Amino acid sequence: MPRLLILTASLLAACTEDPETTPTEETNPADAAFAERLEPGSFAVGYRQIDVTYRPEVSDENRTIPVEVWYPAMPDGATAGYAVGGIISIDAPLATTADPADPGDLPFPVAVYSHGNGGVGLVGYPFGEYLASWGWVVLAPDHVGNTALELVIGQGDPFLRSVIDRPQDISATLDWLENVGADDPLAELADPSSVLLVGHSFGGYTSFAAAGAKPSADRLDPDCPDKDDPNCVLFEDPAFQDLLEQGFADDRITALVPQAPAIRSFEASELTDLSLPTMLQSGAVDITTTPETSSIPTWAAIDGEDDVWIDMPRGGHITFLSICDDLEDELITTFQASAFEDGCGEQFIPVSEALPVLSAYIGLFGDAHIRGLDTQGTIEDATPPEGFVLTTQ
Repeated sequence: MPRLLILTASLLAACTEDPETTPTEETNPADAAFAERLEPGSFAVGYRQIDVTYRPEVSDENRTIPVEVWYPAMPDGATAGYAVGGIISIDAPLATTADPADPGDLPFPVAVYSHGNGGVGLVGYPFGEYLASWGWVVLAPDHVGNTALELVIGQGDPFLRSVIDRPQDISATLDWLENVGADDPLAELADPSSVLLVGHSFGGYTSFAAAGAKPSADRLDPDCPDKDDPNCVLFEDPAFQDLLEQGFADDRITALVPQAPAIRSFEASELTDLSLPTMLQSGAVDITTTPETSSIPTWAAIDGEDDVWIDMPRGGHITFLSICDDLEDELITTFQASAFEDGCGEQFIPVSEALPVLSAYIGLFGDAHIRGLDTQGTIEDATPPEGFVLTTQ
């Protein structure tokens, strides 16, 4: 064939080539997989509240804690409502009153959310709803004595009491789920033998403590220079000292997501020795648990090959909560006086943008280390969304 005809045939073939087979710039499969996880999953979301009563260590009294529960549900429930202390009502974006969905042959995996100082379990609802839509059962206890209303009216527990009660609340919550009666709709719904533990701020401390990091008496001592202070009398109790030495390790905790964690109660070696997969989430302009006191030393201490650090350059301490969008400004500052300097102001990444991304990372991390799915690669290979920085070991 003459050269001109060969060239003409080649040009015609190029012009008529199937557009679906035309070479284009390759799409990163991890980016597509991550984008899918930014949206809720296929399950309807159910919601209920329960009470858990147990006897904590170093106490002569039973302790009752309310617990919020989100779960995969049947698609026929009425919209649920959220209420905090009977005075603040929030419309649930996804949650309904429907009965649990059928888990099939395998029970659903379990996640627990631990709120921060002066919070409540309900502030974890964006993560609870999201994970439930992807097939998780999520429990969020109120750490009684350290909740929002108690601190606002000056009836909170001493700090040292919360130090030892909080991780015990996590174990008591899992005990309840493990032993729930056969007549309860949640019976046999979930597997609490391997648990993802998410905790914000003081909840980050709680996560590390429940996983086995022992609080240091030496690091707590500066908080109590006057041992006669009513807030510090526990420090002189030998049973308190023994409990710190014993620690709070719960073998059911399998993976951790500390968010802006308060870690001053731990020696660095305690975090290093945990050897649990950990996803650290932080805000670079956090003024409550600053990078210098939280994320930087935490990342330096943990050293597992699957550990991941998700940082928000424009994230503050309150960026992990939806209160910036859910509450009126006056109520926000009533519960979080520094909120507009630490996450809710215009200089910060909007929580409406931050929470779906944080949730997606949590879901993928949980799927990798609780469900055993091949999602760690998606975390590490996907391009971080705008406003986020990912670091791996």
